[in-house]
Amino acid sequence: MVIRDNEKGLQTSVYRKKTFTGTYLHWESLTPREYKIGLINCLINRAHKICSNDDELKIEISKIKQILTKNEYPPKIVANTIQRYFRNKNKQQTKTKMDTSYDVPKKQVFLVFPYYKGADNVKSRLTNYVQKCFPAVDFRFAFKSHSNLSRSFGFKDKVENKMKSKIVYRINCCDCDQFYIGKTIRQFVLRLVEHRKDKSSSVHKHMSDENHNIDWENFQIIDSARDDRRLLLKEMLHIKNLKPELNVQKSSELFSLLIGDRKSK
Repeated sequence: MVIRDNEKGLQTSVYRKKTFTGTYLHWESLTPREYKIGLINCLINRAHKICSNDDELKIEISKIKQILTKNEYPPKIVANTIQRYFRNKNKQQTKTKMDTSYDVPKKQVFLVFPYYKGADNVKSRLTNYVQKCFPAVDFRFAFKSHSNLSRSFGFKDKVENKMKSKIVYRINCCDCDQFYIGKTIRQFVLRLVEHRKDKSSSVHKHMSDENHNIDWENFQIIDSARDDRRLLLKEMLHIKNLKPELNVQKSSELFSLLIGDRKSK
C-alpha cells in the first residue's frame, strides 16, 4: 500500500486483497515446529521491510498477531518470536566490528527423518547430543513429509492425444506403407480436419489419387517442443531420418542452414 503524503513523502505499508482469508499453516497441523516459527518470522520480516515508519509497523504487527491467533498460534510463542526477531535485528545493526577469526570448516552431516507428532523433541535432543559430543560436525536435521493424497490420485484429467498441441505427429496409410510426418502448434484435432478437407494437403491427395484409406484414428505423436522453432527442427530431423514418401517438403531453409553450419565446423 502506497500513500502520498505532502509532508512526509511516500508512505508504505502491507496491502491485502479483499479476498484475503487469513488462512495460514495451522498450529495444530502435522508439520515441524520450525516451519510454523518460520512463518511468523516471514510475516514479521515482510512487515519490517515494507512498512516505512514505526506507526505502520506497529499496526501491521497487531494484524499479524490477530491473524495468527485465528490459526491457533499460542500468543506467548508469537510474542517471543517477534521479540527475538527484532532483538537479532538490533544486534546486527549495532555490530560494528567484523569477525576476522577463521575456524576449520566443519564436516556437514545430514539426517532426513519422517515427521511425526513429537519428532521436534527428538530433533532437539539429537542435535544437542551431536553438538556436545562431536563439535567438529555441522549436524543438519531435516524432516520429510508423509505420503499425501496428491501422490496417490491424479486430480487433473488426462489430455487426449487429439487435444494435444505443439507436437510432431505421424499419419499412416491403411492400404500401403506410406506415411506422413507433420507438426502443429495448435490442437491436433484442428490440423486433422485440415488434412481431411484441404485438397492441397499431400495426405488428402494420396487418399483421393490412390483411393486409399488413411488411418485417422491411430495417428502417432512422435515428438513435442515448447515453441514453433524447435518443432520445425524436430520435424525436419524426423523427416530426414524416416524419409516419409507423402511429405512433399523434405527440408527447410532453417534446417539446411543449421546443418550446413555444423558441417562447416
